[in-house]
Amino acid sequence: MSVRFLNFVLVAFFSLQALADNTALVSAPRDFPTNWISRHEANVAASKKGGVDLLFLGDSITDGWRWGNGGGKIWPQLYTPRRAANFGIGYPP
Repeated sequence: MSVRFLNFVLVAFFSLQALADNTALVSAPRDFPTNWISRHEANVAASKKGGVDLLFLGDSITDGWRWGNGGGKIWPQLYTPRRAANFGIGYPP
């Protein structure tokens, strides 16, 4: 048995074990740190209601525009008059 073949077998064995233990490969509903399903449902309801001319899609940075520190103060001034909707989903402050 050559050294290359032995190395291949060892690498394959440990790679398969690593994949088996990887919880990122197991699908499961996520309810922490944010309940994104309820946020998604609220976004769907807002889109069905209509009246949106400007749509922001994004992660926690986009979602942060609705929070009180900075974004929550600017959004009503600059984006509400433009009929904007914030569909960002992220971790709440």
